[in-house]
Amino acid sequence: MKKYIFLVFSLLFVSFSSQIFAQEFRCNVIINDSRVEAQNQQIVGQLTKALTKFMNTTQWTEDRYEEWERIECNILITLDKNTDLSQGIYSGDAQIQYNRPVFGTVYTSPILNYFDKNFDFVYKPSEPLIYIPNSTNNNLTLMLAYYSYVILALDYDSFSSLGGTPYIEKAQNIINNAQSTGVANSGWQNNDIRSRYWLGENLNSPQFIDLRKGLYDYHRLGLDVMLEKPEEARKKTMEVLKKWKEVSAIRLNALLIQTLFDAKGEELYQLFSNAEKDEKLKAAEILLQLDPAHADLYRKLQN
Repeated sequence: MKKYIFLVFSLLFVSFSSQIFAQEFRCNVIINDSRVEAQNQQIVGQLTKALTKFMNTTQWTEDRYEEWERIECNILITLDKNTDLSQGIYSGDAQIQYNRPVFGTVYTSPILNYFDKNFDFVYKPSEPLIYIPNSTNNNLTLMLAYYSYVILALDYDSFSSLGGTPYIEKAQNIINNAQSTGVANSGWQNNDIRSRYWLGENLNSPQFIDLRKGLYDYHRLGLDVMLEKPEEARKKTMEVLKKWKEVSAIRLNALLIQTLFDAKGEELYQLFSNAEKDEKLKAAEILLQLDPAHADLYRKLQN
């Protein structure tokens, strides 16, 4: 009897321990329903709790995460007038944000600030959200799992050169799964240059290897030493920008490059704003070519 009790306790402990260390994310989910004609705070509140629980309790990796290691991210969903809460039909867009902590500081560096214009799904409170890899899932769990792996890929890439490869492969598998199971919306297709398809394709393409390697050099060898060695950090960042410029020349207007600079524009300006005049001018020249969307910001470096 004692052996049986001990075995049951051990199994419960293992299960409990795996739940403690399997939580990779500390994800904040916000849903804006101001555009929905028939608002229902109770239903929206239930959905918010369900998405938060799904993101923060699903085991996404085989690594053990301590509480302080959990990856902080935001998912901001804005529902539109095509949403029908009574039928469980949701239509809108989503903004996915992820910031990486910088060593020795309280600053967090933005890596992902992505806008998904096709965040449509069906959800009913009675249906549990469960993601099963390589199986038929609904569009909601596929999208959440996809962005989880994209964030993990970028995070691991920033701490270890090309460390995010396994998660890029998982994100690509989700794209393939979405296209083959009949639950896909236009966000999974290649006919929209800003779709999930192209973000995954860019991450998975050999043409972007140097961009991904640059994520490690930029963060681990640049930002993480900025506090103690600012000149060395800026020098490394300049080297990274030159590499990214070469990548950009191969794939003009690629989504991954646009997405990266949507997150990094302000940070890059601030990083070089305290540099010497010649260095600022060189940085401005490269940044204006890489990221014309933030041209007004980078031109300040030329003054």
